[in-house]
Order: sequence, then C-alpha cells, then structure tokens
Amino acid sequence: MRSVTMADFESVHSLLEALRLPNNDVRLPAERQIEELQSCPGFCTLLDAISVSAAVSLESRWMAVICLKNVVHRHWRKSQRGTLSQEERSHIKCRLLSRMDEPSDLIAVQIAAVISKIARVDWPNQWQELFPSLFQTVHVGSELQIQRGLLCLHFVLKELASKCMLADKTRFRKNAKEIFGAVCQLRSLYVDALLTYVKSTDIRDPNDPQLLRLGARLLLAEKVLARLAVHGLSRLDENPEAHSVLVSSLPSMYPFISIGNALPKDSKAANVFDRLTRYPIRTAIGCLTANPIHFRLTLQPFLEFCYQQVMTVTFDEERYSGNVGSERHIMLCMQFLTQVLSESIFDPNAVQEAVSPEQRQCLDLIAWFFSAERVQTLSQFIVNRYLPLRRPELSEWESDPESYLLAYDSLAADNDLRTCSETLQLVLSQRFKDLVVSVLHEFIAESITGPVQNLNELLHRESICYAVGIGAFDLTGSLDFHGWFIAALHRDITDNSSPLHKVLHRRVAWLMGQYVSGIDASQKHVCYSTLVFLLQHKDLVVKITAAQTINLFLCDPEFDLNSFLEFAPAVLSLLIGCIPLVSEFDIQQQLLAIVAVIIGHMDDKIAPFGTAILEGLSKVWVHAQHSAVLQSAVVDTLLRLVQALGLLCAAFQPFLIDVITVVTDVKREHDETVIEDGVKLWATTLRNLPEASDAMLELFPRMLALLDRDLQYLKPCISIIESYTLLGGPRFMSICGSHVVSLVNHLLSHAKTRGVSWVLGTVELLLQLYPQDAMAVLESSLCTMLNLLADPEFEVVKPRILAVFARLIFQSGPWTINFLLQCGASSNSNFFLSLVDLLLEQWDYVTHPLRKKTVALALISLLSTVDQDILNRFSAILNICVDILHTLEGEFRDDRFMPTLADSDVDEDSEQVAPETAKRNQLAKRDVVLTTNLREYLCSKLAECSIINGPAVFQRLLATVDPLILDQLKTVNVTFS
Repeated sequence: MRSVTMADFESVHSLLEALRLPNNDVRLPAERQIEELQSCPGFCTLLDAISVSAAVSLESRWMAVICLKNVVHRHWRKSQRGTLSQEERSHIKCRLLSRMDEPSDLIAVQIAAVISKIARVDWPNQWQELFPSLFQTVHVGSELQIQRGLLCLHFVLKELASKCMLADKTRFRKNAKEIFGAVCQLRSLYVDALLTYVKSTDIRDPNDPQLLRLGARLLLAEKVLARLAVHGLSRLDENPEAHSVLVSSLPSMYPFISIGNALPKDSKAANVFDRLTRYPIRTAIGCLTANPIHFRLTLQPFLEFCYQQVMTVTFDEERYSGNVGSERHIMLCMQFLTQVLSESIFDPNAVQEAVSPEQRQCLDLIAWFFSAERVQTLSQFIVNRYLPLRRPELSEWESDPESYLLAYDSLAADNDLRTCSETLQLVLSQRFKDLVVSVLHEFIAESITGPVQNLNELLHRESICYAVGIGAFDLTGSLDFHGWFIAALHRDITDNSSPLHKVLHRRVAWLMGQYVSGIDASQKHVCYSTLVFLLQHKDLVVKITAAQTINLFLCDPEFDLNSFLEFAPAVLSLLIGCIPLVSEFDIQQQLLAIVAVIIGHMDDKIAPFGTAILEGLSKVWVHAQHSAVLQSAVVDTLLRLVQALGLLCAAFQPFLIDVITVVTDVKREHDETVIEDGVKLWATTLRNLPEASDAMLELFPRMLALLDRDLQYLKPCISIIESYTLLGGPRFMSICGSHVVSLVNHLLSHAKTRGVSWVLGTVELLLQLYPQDAMAVLESSLCTMLNLLADPEFEVVKPRILAVFARLIFQSGPWTINFLLQCGASSNSNFFLSLVDLLLEQWDYVTHPLRKKTVALALISLLSTVDQDILNRFSAILNICVDILHTLEGEFRDDRFMPTLADSDVDEDSEQVAPETAKRNQLAKRDVVLTTNLREYLCSKLAECSIINGPAVFQRLLATVDPLILDQLKTVNVTFS
C-alpha cells in the first residue's frame, strides 16, 4: 500500500475538482480513485493541507473536508487501526482543533462534523483534551472562534448523545453535568450581551451583522443546553442548576418575542429571534418525553407560560398578533400542552399501580392547573380563534381548490397551526370529555338559532362543526348528531345565499364522515341523499369532500348495500363525471378508488352501470399516460369491474385490450406496480371471455418479454397461458404454438423449483387438450425435463416431471418410447428403462390423485409386451395397481383426480359459470386418463400379456408376485385369465 505525500497535492486537487463536475464520465472515475486513496497512509494529512490552502478554491477546500469526513467515518474505528497511523491520527486531531477561525460557514460545519465523528470513536480515552480545548476556545477566543467552538461543541454532543450502548450513555451522562454548568454560564453571558446590544442600538437594519452574530452565538448555546438537558441529565429534578436555567429561560423569551415582532417578518434577524423563543419550549418537550416524572419541578412554569402564549393570540386579516411569538412558537406551546395531557403517567384514569409520591405530585399539579374553568376556556378559545379559516386560506381555496385539498390532506400534526390546535382539542376531548361536551353543546345551541348572517358567523359555525368532528370518536355517545343534523346542518347545506356558504357545506360533508359509525341504519337514507346533493355542488372542494365521506360510509363495517342501492346510480354517475374536472393525479386516484370500492360492494349488480363507468375510465386513461399512480388506479378499477361483470365484460373487450396492451409493454418506462396490475387484469379478463379473439391472441407473444424482464409475474402469466390454452382451441396452437414452446423452454431453464412446478402444470394441460399436436411442439421442452430429472436442485418437482412422461407413455406409447430411446442413444443409455424405474421408485412421492392414476395407467400400458426388461418389473407394477385400486373403493369419483376442474355438479349452461370453468368441465369429460376405468384397463392388459407371452410364461410372471397382492387384486375383481 503506497503512502500519499505532499507531492500528490496537484493530482488529488484535480480529483477533488472533478468530483464537483456533473459529467459522469469525469466524476465517476474520480470517485473511484478517491475511494482507493482513502486507505492510503498520509491521505488525511494531504486533505487537511488542501482544505487550508489559499491557492485552492473554496469549493475544492469544502470537497476536501467532505472527503476527510468520509475517510474518518470509514477508517477511524478500532477495527481498522491499520489504515491510519497513530501519528497521523494525532496530527489530524490537533489540526482540526486549531481551525476554529475558519471563515467559511460551509467548511466550518464540515469541520465540526469531522470532529464529532472522531469524538464518537476516540473520546474520552484517546482524546481527553477535546472538551478542554473547545471550552478554552469558547472562553478566550475571538467572536469567530467562539462561534466555531460552540458549533463544534453542538456537533460533538449531538454525536455522543446518539450512541446507544449503555456504557456510552453512562459515560456521556457522567460528563454532561460539568459541561452543562459551563454552558449555562456562557448562555447567561450571551443573553445579557444580546439584550444590552439591542437596548443600546436602534435596530433599524434587520441584517445588522453584530446582531446576527450575537443571536447565532446564543442560539448555538441553546442547542447545546437542549442536548445536554434531554440526553445528559438523567435526573432533572435532582439538578437545581438545570431547573433554574430552564425556568429562567422563560422570562428572557418575552424581550426576544418583542424584538422579533418588531423586525420584518422574513428577515434573518427575525428568524434568529424566532428560533431563540422556540428552543426553551423544544427543550421542555424533549425533557418531558424522556422522563415526565423528573420534569415535575419545572412543569408548572412551562404550563403557565405555554397556556398564556396560546390564550393571548389575536388575529387580523392576514395573521395573528399580540405579545406572543411566531406561529411556530405557538405551535410548540400547543405541542407542550398536548404532550402533558397525552402522558399516561399524568392521567389518573390510566394509572393502574400504586402511585409514587413524585407521581402524586404530578397528578395533583395537572388536576389543579387544568381546572374545569380553564379547560372550558381553552376549548372555547381554540374553537373561536384557531379553528376558523383565515382569509389567506379562503383565497387559496378560491384560486386553486385542488392544491388546497392536497395541502389539507397532507398536513402533519407538527407543521401547521390549525393541525396543532386540532390535536390539542382532541386531547382535551379525551381527557375532559364531559367539560368539552358542555362547551360544544353551547356552541351547537347557538348554531340552531337560525341561518348565518355574515362571514364571521359563517366561519364560526364552520369551526363548531370542525370541533365536533375532531372528537367524534370520544363524543359519539354524548352528542345527538342526528338531531343536530336535522335541526340545523341540513338547513345550512341548502342555504346558497352566498358563494362562501361552500365553506360550511364542505365542513358538514366532512362531519358526516366523522360520525359514520354513530349514524343508525334508519338515518343513513337522509345522509346518502345529502351527500348526493353535495356531489352536485358547483365547488370542487365540496364535491371531493362529499366523495371522501361516501368512501367512509362504504368502508364502515356496518355498511348495508340495500340501503345504498337506491343512490348508487347517481353516486357513480357523479363520481365518474367529477374525475375529468380534476387535474391532480392524486385526487383522480382517490375518486377512482371510491368507484372501485363501490364496484366491489355491488358485485354483479354493477352491470347496468358498466358502460358509463368504462366511458369515464376511458377519458381518465387518456390523461393517465404520464402518471404511474393514476394508471395503476385505472387498472385496479378495471380489474374490479371485470370481476364484478363476469361474462358481460366481453362487450368491453376492445377497451380492455387497449389498456392491457399499454401496461404490459415492457418497452415503456412503466412502474412495476402498473405492470403487475396489468398482468392481473389480463388474466382476469381471459377467465371471463367466451373465447380468445384474434386481438386477444395478438397479445400472447409479449408474454415472453414480460417474463424475460422479471419472473415475479410468473404465477399470473401461467394463469394467462392456461386460459389461452382452454379458450383458444386448435387455432391458438397453430398461431401461438412457437411462442408457447419458447415460453416453456425459457421458464424451465430460468425458473426456480416453484416456477418449474407451475410450468409443468401448463404442460400437462396442453397434453390433455392437444395430445398429438403438443407432443411434436414440446419435443425440445421434453429434453429439458429429462435433464431436470438428473438435477438434485429440482428433486421436489421430479414427481411432476414423471407424471408428464407417464401421460405421454399412456397416450402415445410408441412415440414416447422411440423419443426416449433416441435421447439415450448418444450416451449409450436406455432412457426408457431408466424412466420406468424412476416411475416405480417415485410412486410414493406422487401425491396428486390425477398424476397417481396417470402413472399407474402408464405402467399398466407396458404390460402387453414381450420385452423381458419390462416383464422383470411385472411384480412391482402389480404392487402399484393394488395401491391405486384400493384408493378407488368407496365413494371415490374420478373428478377428484383433477381438483383444478369445476365440480361436476355445476350446471355448465348456467350464466354464472365462467367460460374457462365450462371448458375445464368439458375437458374432465373427455380426458383419456379420467375416463379410463383403471380396473378394466388392468384386466385387459393382463389378458393381452397372457396371450402375447403364452399361458406358461404368464403363470411364471404371476408366481413372482406376492400371493397377498394377488389376493387383494382378486378382491377388487381383477382377473388373471
């Protein structure tokens, strides 16, 4: 392994330059060379030299530090000590700690990341000077060095806190207390310095460099304290300093809030102060999550602060205002209150074991703080102030309804103010059900008084519906939803006096979906008629919401199809009519999924609407060519429709073929899910067609390309091949015979054991349907099967292969014997006798009834011969006959031999029988194996054997058979004359 020296400076520098180029032909070779150099001694030293060189561009210096980080990540661990010498390691660590004056922020962040990754491995045993050096920089360095030192401290603590081993956690906590105290002092100094600067300076420039530096320095200190408090202090309640720091951080937030509100909203300084107001709350949430009991001494001040912040918000047309922090700050305050109420250890109803004094203290505090008056006030405030829609949201609804819908559906509980307030309201409903119900009853009583008079009243009534729907699961038994719906909501839905009434219409549609499980069957008629009315609404958001609510009704475990049938035509028509109005693929997919659910529920009752559904799907299909998700939704809906229509799907064959042609074309860049769904649609369509049309036969050649792409489609493709075999008739073999051979040969050569087993089932079906044609066509495949018999990997499928040859021997003995003798001629082997011996040896492993009978018939057919090699196996063949003939006693029926066939009691003329099933029934009636009486066939072959060989020889053959076997044969009326 060669060493890297400073003489390689230029060559490595050129490689770093190449890493930044978008051209793969240049970048990829450079990446490979850099990867090879990573294990060379001296490479880290050279990267460090490049990263500080003034003659190198900033981008190359940055790339050098990133490569250094990668080397450390891959080669610094103890198991790889041979890669880097101890001297080089010590040199790199000293160099990194000396670079606290790096002017570039990008490079400084990467240096901090490198230091943290080394600390993860070396601290504390091989790098004891790490923290003393960082603290020295933070205490006596320049402003830039202080900021860089804090940045490194933050990265190091973040890396060390992420270690999972118990010993690492114990070591980190042991040192965290000392570090916490030092950082607390720094934070206090930084807070004073920032507030002093603000007081002494008239902040007119929101991008004041000194203000940004002081704010960024304090923010890094807050991050370090947060990491230490959450992960380093195991007992927060036993650390007075930590308690003091957390509590004292609350008053300091008020001036930061005032300063942040005075600055322009999107300025850098406003962002810094916004983050400063959020970090104490974020730290409190982290401590509360880590160990709620240990946070009990600090709980009350934070509860009061967060409650005060949440309750003092006022709103104007564009945003909230007041002496409170930013929207994200209010969201964090809500999340803290939600976290406190969600903790099961703070819930007296959830506590099962004996309560400790510390837990009792927490329970008493929660019960005192969340008094009945305070809970009701908070719930009222959420409904009045946070839940109503604001004008910017109404404008977005008006200008781009589809984007508004998608944004509403994708909101998470921690990134939107309304969603946070919704979560808080939900927790209140769960913990204080009776108190929240009393508040909602008052609101509901207000809504019954009469129609809305203005926009504010409209938005307030919408927020009432929102609040009632939020806690639907917990409040279902406490609120008379049906009475409220009849008294007020139904009236509000029919009120179209203003275009803005759509806000209330949409919320009522959503509310019905939340209470679907609490609506009686007798009341659903009114709900269905209301939803049909809303599906005809002019506003797209109302339409989609009504459709989503219908889906909730359909998915209800107590859904009754009979009560829905009356409205099914209108719902299907309106849903299909709505799809072309939507341009967003996600919404189109939702609507198609609802149509698919309706089809699944209605089953064959969907037939009268089949044409209308297909017309709507054909319009959607035109626009779905560039969306794999939408294509998959269309194919899934078609699949359900074909399953429901059954034989009636033949009328829509042209459109189905067009869709199958597109989604099974491997030359197109299809998603795997689309192809998989397309293959399933192909198989299902074939099963329900009366015959394979010319257009359908033209699809068959693409089967090989599909399976050559991926064998995961093998099982449905086997089903497709069998359907073609059953429905196509001789015309299928004449047109597609060569493709069938190619498919079988390809699968026998490339598929695993299970796949080969499926393919052999198809070969058996071909031999059943086309005994003569299939033998000639499949001759090359039979050679491959002979090779598989000698392959130990395919031992499991050997009985199935033998069953195929047994059928050939029984149906076309001379041709099969000649074929086997020709196959063995080149190696001077008698493949025919070897195959007979295998049939006898593997008899017990042939478990399928039909194959068992096939093997027995094949062996019996060989008895009418003078071949001494076969006659030597006379006794073994009769042993097999005893076994199979005893199986035939009792209530045995020949159709049990073929479980893939339909039961013979099914009426083939019934409209409910699929064409493929009828074909299988017909095959069962004319299959030579199934129609041959085994006992009579055995008697006839024994008689022929006696005539051909003479009575004397025949008696000598019988003498070789165990007398007990002969007696058992006689009991089933087998004669030997």
